[in-house]
Amino acid sequence: MSKGMAFVMYVIPEDAVRAVSELDGSVFMGRLLHILPARPREKKEEAAGHAAGDEDLGSSFKRDKLRKLKEAARTRSDVVAYNPLFMSGDAVAGALADRYMVDKAAILDDENAAVRLASGEAQLQEEVREVLVKEGVNVEAFSMMEKTSMKTKRSKTVILVKNLPAATTADQIRDKFLKFGSLGRVVVVPSGLIAVVEYLAASDAKRGYSALAYSRFREKPLYLEWAPLNAFKTELSGQATADAEEQEDQQASRNVDNEDRSPDESTKTIFVKNLNFSTTDEGLLRLFSKKNKIKSAKIAKRKTDSKSLGYGFVEFEDTSEAMIALKKMQGAALDGHLLELKLSKTGQREAGLAGTGSRRNMQTSAESAKSSKLLVKNLAFEASRKEVRQLFSSYGELKSVNLPQKLDGTSRGFAFVEFKSKSEAKAAMSALRATHFYARRLVIEYAEEEANVSTENESAMAQRMNKEQQKSRPTKRRRANPAAEDGGALDEGDSADYEMYT
Repeated sequence: MSKGMAFVMYVIPEDAVRAVSELDGSVFMGRLLHILPARPREKKEEAAGHAAGDEDLGSSFKRDKLRKLKEAARTRSDVVAYNPLFMSGDAVAGALADRYMVDKAAILDDENAAVRLASGEAQLQEEVREVLVKEGVNVEAFSMMEKTSMKTKRSKTVILVKNLPAATTADQIRDKFLKFGSLGRVVVVPSGLIAVVEYLAASDAKRGYSALAYSRFREKPLYLEWAPLNAFKTELSGQATADAEEQEDQQASRNVDNEDRSPDESTKTIFVKNLNFSTTDEGLLRLFSKKNKIKSAKIAKRKTDSKSLGYGFVEFEDTSEAMIALKKMQGAALDGHLLELKLSKTGQREAGLAGTGSRRNMQTSAESAKSSKLLVKNLAFEASRKEVRQLFSSYGELKSVNLPQKLDGTSRGFAFVEFKSKSEAKAAMSALRATHFYARRLVIEYAEEEANVSTENESAMAQRMNKEQQKSRPTKRRRANPAAEDGGALDEGDSADYEMYT
């Protein structure tokens, strides 16, 4: 049965205008007609856009493959990506080139390009998590989605946009998705590689997802994935958002007042993370004293060998100086490392300077880590021991790096990396858990000490036994019975040789 409405499309636009002016308000079959101009069909526009993009694919196989992917996205039967924060290698190289103001070829044209890309991806992913937390995104839900991708309940209005080229802006994403409905929050990380888009209506989100999944955006296909349920920590509400911001401002004001009134010196101290292990107290002091008035700068060190632990503390003259430095010096580069700054908690300053608390913090972190040795799986066969060492040495001091090999000398596709402490192993595992190395995603687990030693010993023993068997194998065929020709019995030495070759 008809819904009481119809769409009429003319070939010439002027005819449509004339029809509206002449037929609007006329009577047709006893009913008064009301004629309005209609919107263009969005599906046809999208189909035309997709067809134009498909022509660039070249072969019919690629076009059919892309068509199947789009159809799977429309029916929600597509397999979600294993990594919610996926970044392509080309996009990572572009983001690093923009950040350090160099050409992309300078990043890729080097023998350590694989290590540089993997380290850069780990750094960008950590920044993405921090930005998403600041924007109110529930990063814990994304972590759970990474572990149980198909079992996680998904949102019907929030879409995770991946495989974006470097330097993508929020306006570009908003223009791309706005044509399918009203948008709520749009979050784009500073590198421009990942975005989170929220629609106000579930029907609009479904239309946008179906139309834009695997579509071209600046010569790259968009990878869309439904975000986990409760992707944002707060519901979208203008009044609620304003109240939350007001509460945060009031809390910040109270904190500042308390800092001004309190004589506690911990509010004047900044906790500095991600220090290069070669950085000295003088270098840290020199960096912060350029624009700030500071009292002291100390790097936490081990008591046994006085080596750096990778973090330190900077004490300022007053609280205002510390707050200014916290904002201006965040992300500053020192000896090739980007510094991470936080206000030091009560007692942390004494811990860093005296060494007792730092040891306690290291013990607490070590208790949560199972082992100081990591098992790195899905390792590319091209990866060398030197490259693996370079990649993991950024997160702590290494004790050993072992790449088990096959009998022909090639890699077996996994490695054992042992750190000096469990906390360093935990930091490396946390930073590199979703990183690609030679285009293969690293799978990192804690290794069991005894099991690893046994496995390595068995592998080495098997190689030695095979080599000994190859050396002892006779080059010529010996006679079956040494005593057959001379008619004598076998002596003790001949008997041993006979048994060995038979």
